[in-house]
Amino acid sequence: MSALRATPLETEPPEPATPERAMALLKSGQGAEALAVAEAAVRRAPQAAPALLVLALVQRALGQREAALAGFDALLAVDPDLAAALVNSGLALTEMGRHDEAVARFDRLLARHPADVNVWVWRATALRELRRFADARDSVERALALAPSHPAALTARAAVHLDHDDPAAALADCDAALASDPGLTIALMNRGVALRRLRRADEAVLCYDRLLARHPGMAAAHGNRANALRDLQRYDEALASCERALAAEPGNVEAQINRAASLISLRRHAEAEAACRAALARRPRSAEALATLADALRGQKRHDESLAAADAALALDERNAEAWNSCGATLHELERHREALECFDRALQLKPSLAAARTNRADALRALGRVEAALACIDEALELRPHSPEILNNRANILVDLGRRDEALRDYDAAIERRPGYTEALYNRSLLLLALGDYARGWADYELRWSTKFAPERRLAAPFPHWKGEAAPGASLLVYEEQGFGDILQFSRFLPQARARGLDVTFFVTRKLHGLLAPAFPGVRFVDTLPGDARFDFQCALMSLPHALGVALEGLAGGAPYLKAEPQRIARWRRRIGEGGFRVGLAWQGNPKCRFDFERSPPLAAFAPLAAAPNLRLFSLQKGFGVEQLAQAPAGLEIATFGEGFDAGPDAFLDSAGVMASLDLVIASDTSLAHLAGALGVPCWLALKYAADWRWLTDRFHSPWYAGMTLYRQARRGDWASVFEEMAADLVGARAS
Repeated sequence: MSALRATPLETEPPEPATPERAMALLKSGQGAEALAVAEAAVRRAPQAAPALLVLALVQRALGQREAALAGFDALLAVDPDLAAALVNSGLALTEMGRHDEAVARFDRLLARHPADVNVWVWRATALRELRRFADARDSVERALALAPSHPAALTARAAVHLDHDDPAAALADCDAALASDPGLTIALMNRGVALRRLRRADEAVLCYDRLLARHPGMAAAHGNRANALRDLQRYDEALASCERALAAEPGNVEAQINRAASLISLRRHAEAEAACRAALARRPRSAEALATLADALRGQKRHDESLAAADAALALDERNAEAWNSCGATLHELERHREALECFDRALQLKPSLAAARTNRADALRALGRVEAALACIDEALELRPHSPEILNNRANILVDLGRRDEALRDYDAAIERRPGYTEALYNRSLLLLALGDYARGWADYELRWSTKFAPERRLAAPFPHWKGEAAPGASLLVYEEQGFGDILQFSRFLPQARARGLDVTFFVTRKLHGLLAPAFPGVRFVDTLPGDARFDFQCALMSLPHALGVALEGLAGGAPYLKAEPQRIARWRRRIGEGGFRVGLAWQGNPKCRFDFERSPPLAAFAPLAAAPNLRLFSLQKGFGVEQLAQAPAGLEIATFGEGFDAGPDAFLDSAGVMASLDLVIASDTSLAHLAGALGVPCWLALKYAADWRWLTDRFHSPWYAGMTLYRQARRGDWASVFEEMAADLVGARAS
C-alpha cells in the first residue's frame, strides 16, 4: 500500500515592489511601508525614472525634504523639463524656506506650461514669503484669468488681500472658494484671519471650530483660534487652545509663541518667557518669538533685556510691526516717550490694523501732553477693537484729562461691564469718583491700587489682619506709610480717628517725618523699623484709613489745622525774615520722576506776574528739584533764599514749617509743601493743572481738606498764564484792602 502523500498548499505570491504600489500605500496613510516599497523598487530598477520619482515623492511626504530634493535634482539632470520633478522640487524648496529657488523652478515649468493654474498659485505663495507682494498678486491674477472659480487660486488671492490689509476682499474670496470646495483647509484658515481683521472675532472662532471638526489635530487652527479668543479677552480659553496645539504638535513653534502671548494677557510673564525661550530653542532666528519675549520681559520690569529682545527681532525682520510696538512700549515705560512714539508710528506704517500699537501710541501722546491727539488715536484703536476693555479704560483716562468726566465715567463703566473685576478700570474709576466727591464708592475701589500696573510699593508685608474700621478697645493697629511725603502729610490726620475707636496705634513711617508728626499726634507711637518678632492685632495702609473709617466728604472737619511748627524755629525764622512787606513763600517744582509732573509743575517763569503786587517780598521754599531755575528768574521777580542749611538736618520740613508760620501766604504747585501749608493752617494759594489730581475735587476754589487753601485752576490745558495773572490781581487787591 502506497503511503499517503500530502499535497502542498498554494501560497499567495508577495505583492511586487512597484512605484504604483508605493503610491497606493502613501495615499492610504502607510508612509513607512510606502517608503520601503519605493526603495525596493529603486533597487530593482536603479535607473528607472518612475521609481526614482515615486521615491522622491514619498520622501517629501514624510518630511525628508533634503533627500527628496536630491532625488528630484537627479531626475532633472537627466531630463531638465520633467514637469513632475520641477513642480515637486519647487514645492519642496518652498517647504524648506528656499523661496527664491522655488520661484525659479516654477518659472521654468511655466515657460513650457503657462496654462497650469496650480503652478501659478504655488508661485504666488513663494513670492508672498519673499514679500514680493505685487508679483504675488500678478501671479494669482494670472491663475484666475485661466480659471476664475479655481478654489486654490481664490484662496491664494485672499492671502494677497490680507497682505495688503484688505480683509473684506479676502473674506469674499474665501467664501467663493468654499462655495466650490467646502472643506478647503487653507480657505477656512484664511477666512478666520479675515474675520479677525474685520473685528468679527466671534465668527472667526466658529470658523476655526468648523475647521477643527474636520482636522482635530491641526495645530495651526488651534493657534489661530487662540488669537481670536484673545481678541475676545477669553484668555483662559485661548491658553487652552494653545495647549491643544502643542499636544498635537509638541514642537510647533507658532503654538509656543501663541501660548506665550496668551500667558502675557493673563499677566503670567515668567511662564510666557519660558514659552518664548522654548520656541527660540527650536527656531533661534524667529523674529516673532523675540518680539513676544520682549513683551514678557517688559512685564517683569526687565526693561534693558526687553529692548535687547526687540532689537534682535528687528535685526532679523525690520518689518515686524509687533517688534516695533514692543520696543515702543518699553521705551514708554522708561519715559522715553518721543522715541516710543517713533516706534509706534513705524509699527502702524507696517500694520495699520495693529490695535495695540494705536493704543500705546495714544498713551505716549498723553504722556507728552498731546491729549487731543491721544483721543483721536484711541478712537482709531476702538474702531479696530470696539469691545476691548483695555481700550475703553485708556480712552476714559484721556477723557478725564480733557475734563469730560461724564463720558469718562461711562467708558470706565463699559470696560468693567465687559470685564467684571477689571482692576485697572476699577482703580481709575475710583480716582474719578473721588474727584467727583463720591467718597463712598471711591474709597472702596481705591483699595485696588495695590494690584494695578503702576502700583505703589508696599512698605510692609506682614501677616497681620487688615483693619476694616471695627472698634476694638485695646487692640494694636499698625498703620504704615505709602506713596509720597504729600500723601503722608495729608492722610496722617486720620490717625486720631483710629485711636478714637479704642486702638493702640503705631505708625510705621520714615524717620524723616517723626519730628514733624509725632508732636501733633500724642498717643500714637512712631517707628521706622520693626523687629522680626513684632506682633499686631491689625494692620492698615495709611491711605486706606478713610475707607476703614467710612470718611465722607462732609466728614473732613472743615479742614482744621492739625500740624504745628516748633515755636523756637518760628521765632528764629521770624527774626531772619523780619516783619516788613507782604511775605510770600513760593514752591513750584514737584518730583520730576512723578508721572505727568510736567503738567502739574509750572516753571518759575510763570510766577512773573506776581511781581506787580506792591511791597511784595518773595521767599523760595524750594529744595532740590527746581532750585536751578532761580538762576533764570524773570526780571523783577526777586526771590530770597535761605541757604544750604535750610531743612538740611535729618528731619524733613521742620524749617519749612517754621518759615511758613512766619509768612503771610504760601503760593505753591501741587507738591508736598502745599500739603504742609494746609496742615499748618497757613494761607495757601494752590496752582492746579486743568485736570487736577482727585484730592482737589472738581470745579471748586476752596479745599475741604484745608481751610486756609484757595485753589486756582487752569482754564485750559497748559495755561499757567491765566492762573498767575489771576493770582497777581488778587495779590494787588489783598494789598489794597
